[in-house]
Amino acid sequence: MCTVRISIQRDGTLNSAIAEGGDPKLCKAAISAVTHAKIPPAPDENTWQIFKNAPLDFRP
Repeated sequence: MCTVRISIQRDGTLNSAIAEGGDPKLCKAAISAVTHAKIPPAPDENTWQIFKNAPLDFRP
């Protein structure tokens, strides 16, 4: 498993993706996937507040 914390803007732009721990190879792949993903804009302020700084768990 690898946990990657993402920080996004309201329009879906990725500010950062940082591995917080886990398998180094999986973390590298997860960060690559996140940086290439198209993240949709948040539909409202409440949703953005929940996901603007979120941990994502990746499992092989």
